Amino acid sequence: MRPRDLPPVVDGIDDGTQPALREPRPCEIEEPFRELLLASHARAAERAPENRQPAQEKPRITRIDFRPATVEEGSGIIILLAGSGKCTYTIDFGDGLFGSGPVTASTIQITHIYPLGTEFPTAATVKVMDAAGRLGSDTLTVRLLCDPAGDAVHPSVDYITCDVTTTPATMTISVEVVGTIDASSQYRVNILTATKNAQLKYSGGQVTGPLNSLTVTQVGTSRLDFTFSLQEVGLRSSGAQLRWSAEAQNGVPGTPNVGFPDRMPNSGTFLFVLP
Repeated sequence: MRPRDLPPVVDGIDDGTQPALREPRPCEIEEPFRELLLASHARAAERAPENRQPAQEKPRITRIDFRPATVEEGSGIIILLAGSGKCTYTIDFGDGLFGSGPVTASTIQITHIYPLGTEFPTAATVKVMDAAGRLGSDTLTVRLLCDPAGDAVHPSVDYITCDVTTTPATMTISVEVVGTIDASSQYRVNILTATKNAQLKYSGGQVTGPLNSLTVTQVGTSRLDFTFSLQEVGLRSSGAQLRWSAEAQNGVPGTPNVGFPDRMPNSGTFLFVLP
């Protein structure tokens, strides 16, 4: 479930869009291919006779990269495909839209902007096929960009994505940074409801704050999940509201106004309404 009060996302897709995912034409995939091949195989080295003409290089895809698109690039995601020869790709963007086409240059770039109302997180999947007909794929989890990348002094405290989810008894606020969670930095989530105004803190595995139910879980290297009881913060019925923001701190002891390298959002708060 996406937080409210977030900037709208503009609709758009590359002009290779197709109404349904099509299987790509066969092409050889150069190994190693990250984690794309579902099964690896061994190639025997074959020495060509001296009087044989050099074999023509087979089409192959050598790399797939994902990255967020900047505001200047239209936001959304950018997928880079590198290879040689006329291989074909198909992409499921995870929002009901698809793309396909040939790899006609050493590197091609596909930009996709998610339509307004897309539920995040979602997954974007690129599929290719090697000369033997074996399918390979690479998948990226796409999360809502809640704060611009590159507006902090270090990637470890540069917030980018967020999410809010609930169970019948708990709420989880997820925050993610560009780099790796740093044990020497403190990550804070500020929450405000009709009955509770609290700051939740995590640093180096230690959790502090006024909520007895609070737990913080590090997911992977860059994400923190702050989970707490709905009842403890006064969210007891559908329509109840919570405002929240996040900040990072690794500044100067005794100087509370110095050393806050990033805040998410940059101003104001996010609004979440209990379903």
